Amino acid sequence: MCDLEISTGDLLHGDENGLISVPLDIADGVIKQAQIVRNDEEDYFRFVDPKDLTLEELKKRLTIH
Repeated sequence: MCDLEISTGDLLHGDENGLISVPLDIADGVIKQAQIVRNDEEDYFRFVDPKDLTLEELKKRLTIH
């Protein structure tokens, strides 16, 4: 277990994976980066959606254009 340093005004985020403290002066950047990660994950999960994924489609998606 690690100690978490929390300062007055910090933004706290907690979920099933743990708890983090985000200093307010970087909170906007964290939110923007989190949206980028979320968009990338959505693209990935659409890519591997089994109902749309055939061997031919996988070959197309993995071919560098």
